[in-house]
Amino acid sequence: MGDDPLRRDPWGLVSGSEGAITGTVVCAAVIAYGVGHFDSTAQLSLAIVATVGVYWLAHLHAVTISSSLTHGHHPVQALRHALVETAPVAAASILVVEETIKFFLRRRQSDTAASLSAPVAAAPAVA
Repeated sequence: MGDDPLRRDPWGLVSGSEGAITGTVVCAAVIAYGVGHFDSTAQLSLAIVATVGVYWLAHLHAVTISSSLTHGHHPVQALRHALVETAPVAAASILVVEETIKFFLRRRQSDTAASLSAPVAAAPAVA
């Protein structure tokens, strides 16, 4: 059993916290912009995924070049290193999108329940 670091941190969110923080900040910026601009949770989720995807690709490219130049890695080895190094950015966005969808689904359920109960509450009591 022992202390397997992968078991404790499967997404690399603790050991790679700078990527998780950056991914979360990017997602928060998209959500802040999206208020009033998006009509659905799907549009907001797509905007988050697309924004983080572009950011992640730029980060992946920078880390790949850095690994190749600094450590003398072959480009394929540098790309593999960069994929592991930048995974927390993508993981953080997945978690934020998941929580955003859950929030909107819970809100929709409570709005539906409130709209269904409103006519019942407003109806006159029958004796």
